[in-house]
Amino acid sequence: MKLWDSPRSSFPYSFDEVVSAFWDRYPNSHAKHILSEDVLERQITDNTIVTKKLIIKQGSSILKRVPRWISRMTDIRVVPVIEESVYDRVSKKLVTYTRNVSHLSLFELHERCVYKPSEILSTNYCLLKEQQLNHPALLTDVLRSVTVSIDCGRMSSVYEQVLLMGFKKSINNTTKGICIILKQNVSGFFQGLRYGQKLIWSLISRYGEYYLPITTCSLITIVSALSLLHCAYSAAQHRFYLRLTEQPFVSLPVDVVAQTVISLVALIYGTSFIANPFQYIKKDQHHDRTCDEALNCPSFITFDNRAKAMSPEFAMLRTLKQQQRQRQSSSRTHSGRVSEAIHSSDSDSQE
Repeated sequence: MKLWDSPRSSFPYSFDEVVSAFWDRYPNSHAKHILSEDVLERQITDNTIVTKKLIIKQGSSILKRVPRWISRMTDIRVVPVIEESVYDRVSKKLVTYTRNVSHLSLFELHERCVYKPSEILSTNYCLLKEQQLNHPALLTDVLRSVTVSIDCGRMSSVYEQVLLMGFKKSINNTTKGICIILKQNVSGFFQGLRYGQKLIWSLISRYGEYYLPITTCSLITIVSALSLLHCAYSAAQHRFYLRLTEQPFVSLPVDVVAQTVISLVALIYGTSFIANPFQYIKKDQHHDRTCDEALNCPSFITFDNRAKAMSPEFAMLRTLKQQQRQRQSSSRTHSGRVSEAIHSSDSDSQE
């Protein structure tokens, strides 16, 4: 008997995407040795899905090269196997068990695979390196273990090693086939969505601590914006229900109206204070004019004050403020010199 554990490998996709592709991985261009696949049993509960499949595979191509007078295993052309998979939605784990159900007198092969979300950011991505993501939540780890047992006398260890060689070769094709299905599933709109997800995570990881500070006002803004989206969904659902039942249109429920008003007020409040640091105005040739210098406007998004800040009169106002600051600093310097002179004259008179 030989036991082999494969090194950890990762799919550059989320766990849910890998699970959906696993159940639909056949047929594909890298699984030509799979003749048929049938679902024998499937049990669905609240948090688990247990599936039992019968998969018909061709015999190992390596064994076909062995002379027939050495072993009867060279006559194996078709191998039916049973695949049992257990998906747990709570623990985020997919465990599969595969075993052969024929030719048991010649060999027994048992495989166990565990699919789970990656806990650490791995650089050992399976294939599609151009789609590598920079966040562990969008990676799925795969752990494989295989047990091979052959009863052929003194040649058993040799045959077991040959079977392991064929199995290692088939793992590469299995991984390529799943990656092809994953690429097909996330093409189009979902590919763009994944790209946006990747971009957001990269921005947060690189610049989040500088440009996205988590403050009370930003939290209020996010929650109020989500609440407004919920209000819009509730209003659309209410209107659809009235049309479906052919009832006359009436006003929205009081709770939806109240939630909309409160969310709108909170959103205005949050955005006003988020803009309170007064970012630099775009298209400013001096790059030093801010909205707080323009009559202390309450918000960067107030277009009236923004227009005032961009107007030519603001340059004059800025010049006057600079002159006033220079006068104040010069007067302070002059008064300091006068006080030093008076202090020195007093000390001379005392001497």
